[in-house]
Amino acid sequence: MKYRSTRGGVSGLSFEDALYTGYTSDGGIIMPEVIPKIAKDVLKSWVNLSYMQLAKRCWTRHSVDLLTLTLLLYPILKMD
Repeated sequence: MKYRSTRGGVSGLSFEDALYTGYTSDGGIIMPEVIPKIAKDVLKSWVNLSYMQLAKRCWTRHSVDLLTLTLLLYPILKMD
């Protein structure tokens, strides 16, 4: 997974580079270049999983890092 600046001046950062950079040289914040989409039925099937089970499913499904994992799990945590 690669990361870019919200202002568009920096892209292609690795997770490690993004983690240690913080703010980019163009003054933007770092975000994943692409946030994987998960089908609504898959999200619903994950509702009763523990956090660790959710993390494992996302990690094995998308090979994501912690920042992206948080973005992926956000819709589940917001579901009623």
